[in-house]
Amino acid sequence: MILHELIPRCHFSEKHTALARATPGIAYAAILALDLSESALVKLLYALRGMPRASLTLAGMSRIGFTVLGEEEGREIVIGVVGRFWKRSPEIIPVSPADFRAFDEKGYAKAAFNFSLEQTVSGTVVATETRVLCTSPSAYRALFAYWAMIRPFSGLVRRAMLSTIVRSAERSAGAAALR
Repeated sequence: MILHELIPRCHFSEKHTALARATPGIAYAAILALDLSESALVKLLYALRGMPRASLTLAGMSRIGFTVLGEEEGREIVIGVVGRFWKRSPEIIPVSPADFRAFDEKGYAKAAFNFSLEQTVSGTVVATETRVLCTSPSAYRALFAYWAMIRPFSGLVRRAMLSTIVRSAERSAGAAALR
């Protein structure tokens, strides 16, 4: 997995999965079209964190500092960010995929999450995993407190992402079957 190549070891992680009754190609298209603007819960959580509404899509995430770090079309896409997320006004450092791999300045964290797909007899398992690596003990301590506070909410956002992807993929699969 690209995610594990980018962050082979991590300090914090979480993973969620869902089953879409659709092909991997249709599910992947749903990932790329992800739009959480219909989720009242996600909009509320983003507003509480001070994240702009534009960040409710993958394209919008790139406008606030997230970068597509790697992609294997139809199987996995990885999005990441470097910064001090635990600060009231998070400090985000724009990085290229190559810079992300090499980044090790003390006092920061590297975070990445993916969407991966695995075809089964029942459909496609859509998974998302988040991995965070701190670059120093002080960053670890700061992120530890932050992670303890935001992890449940991060999990809600990730599950909302999966739910949105599954609904979109299954709608598209149904529409494709009618053609």
